[in-house]
Amino acid sequence: MISSKEIVYITLKQMFEKLPKNMFVQTHRSYIVNLNRITAINGHTINIGSHHIPISRNLKEDIINRLKF
Repeated sequence: MISSKEIVYITLKQMFEKLPKNMFVQTHRSYIVNLNRITAINGHTINIGSHHIPISRNLKEDIINRLKF
């Protein structure tokens, strides 16, 4: 897997507004994730492969509702 770091001069809110709403969700004030990549939810954590992303208490219900199809 190729990994790189990019410097972006845009806020997370501005970035989130440009992403497709049906594919992405903000899980925490510092994280946006692709709904199709979520492999599990454990408590207040989302698993995406081996990565563990925190879920804000305020956003958890919305995230779970978005995952139901």
